[in-house]
Amino acid sequence: MLEGGVQGEGTADFWICRYKVEGGAFDAVQRARAEAQTVKFQEGSYLVLVKWSAVPKTNLTALIRAVQKTLKPK
Repeated sequence: MLEGGVQGEGTADFWICRYKVEGGAFDAVQRARAEAQTVKFQEGSYLVLVKWSAVPKTNLTALIRAVQKTLKPK
């Protein structure tokens, strides 16, 4: 599991958890609760949760794309 945060214009906290199989990550995404200012997604065997506050949409999109690119299965 990896936790981190980014500060600048607003804040974004992220939580990344790797599962042994993709099915475990899929199940976790399905069970995770929907919350305001939170995005959850699966990238391969990883579950990613990102929570933000007062972050411009372009910055948030760039952060999420960078995480997806980094975790993309090779």
